[in-house]
Amino acid sequence: MPAIITDSFDYNDIVRVLDLDEAFVHHQIDALQPKYWRAVIKTKPKGLKIFAPVMVSGNRGINYMIYMLSRDWQITKKQRLLDYMYFGVYRQTDGFHLVGFMYLDSNPLAKPEKAFFTPHFL
Repeated sequence: MPAIITDSFDYNDIVRVLDLDEAFVHHQIDALQPKYWRAVIKTKPKGLKIFAPVMVSGNRGINYMIYMLSRDWQITKKQRLLDYMYFGVYRQTDGFHLVGFMYLDSNPLAKPEKAFFTPHFL
């Protein structure tokens, strides 16, 4: 679970922390790419394949869930990269978690997209 309580965080604070931790998360994703690339080469999936999430602890007390995903094998083979998405998990004192979401495309010509939503978990 996340180490810090984020009762006083607003949208701008969460986006700021996501921006500050972006390099850390990219480093983690770069380390995961070869492992999942080997799995994709082995299975050659048809359609979208989403791998089980990996949880990493950021250096600012926020945990991140990283999902590696592969499009159809033919598209993935041309790109030679996997797509990924990651979530910053935030804890509040009342037991709810806020999740900031960021999706980045492996295509270097695509612009990174950020979205934010607040699902609540008990």
